Amino acid sequence: MWSAFFAHLPVDLLPPLFEVHRFLGRGADAVRLADSAARVRAALDCCLRSPRVEDAVAGLALAERSGAAAPILRALREHTAELHVSAGRYAEALPLFREADRPQRLSVCLEALGQIAQALECCPSNDPARIARLVDLALPDVDAAVRRAAYTESAGRIRELLGHLDRAARPADRVGANTATLATLAISQSNLDAQREDVAARLTAVQVTGRRYFADRLGTAAAAGERAAVNAALSQFEEANGDWPSAALAAEKAGDPYRAHLLYRRAEQFGQADRVLRDDTSPGGLAARAASAQARWGHPGGGPPARAGRPARTGRRTVRGRRRTRRRGGGAPACTR
Repeated sequence: MWSAFFAHLPVDLLPPLFEVHRFLGRGADAVRLADSAARVRAALDCCLRSPRVEDAVAGLALAERSGAAAPILRALREHTAELHVSAGRYAEALPLFREADRPQRLSVCLEALGQIAQALECCPSNDPARIARLVDLALPDVDAAVRRAAYTESAGRIRELLGHLDRAARPADRVGANTATLATLAISQSNLDAQREDVAARLTAVQVTGRRYFADRLGTAAAAGERAAVNAALSQFEEANGDWPSAALAAEKAGDPYRAHLLYRRAEQFGQADRVLRDDTSPGGLAARAASAQARWGHPGGGPPARAGRPARTGRRTVRGRRRTRRRGGGAPACTR
């Protein structure tokens, strides 16, 4: 009876009573009129059940102000985000799904906004069908990058896609998936393998095409500065391929010992990393060499650690006592005996 009565009453004639607005499901007005802890809880429940986004937004603001429990906050954030999605407001839903720890829904919003790379990053590993579909959606951008000779961008992007396919193919990541998620696992392992093979073939094609491209540029570069610029770009390309030694060598040729040092260390070629800085006696160069020695030997002095009773090697032989160069009476140096 009361529902029928209030249904025909203009909103501006509704009495400013909490119970009236809560009864009618008017969450935002219930929030405004909640003047006790019990009414705050009732208002939050009203907003959580409301199909109007303005009620959900008001309820979420009240929950944050009143220090509501984490489950209530999460439920209101998720409810508000879903109402935004229903209205096509994906950008407004993004932070709410992120705060509610809903990566799958976050991925859906990012896809709707055209942010495929970010959608892949958020997509859970136990949804391989979705990962495979997003990888397919990402490939046209890779092809476009190849057409404009952006080989470094293409190689890096393809390697990211391969990483996503690899995590989608790991069965362990599917443990604990709920029934709704398990329903999406119809994609077979053979299909994932075939897709990965196709994407890996694209990476090989990009690597071959890119290396030919940089070789041609080096062949036509006349000035030293131009060659250095090409080698610097080649170093970035090889880094995107995951080929750290080749990237380091190109950085050397570009005249960038610091970058070459870092790349050699990444390749765990610590001797090469030390070599490229050997002539650099600046504080930065010495510090980088010490860090390289620390990573290789476990101490900054360089060389293997000292044995018991023997001094540590620091890159130059040490001889106890005074230096002996020749035997008394001539002959071979003492160190060769």
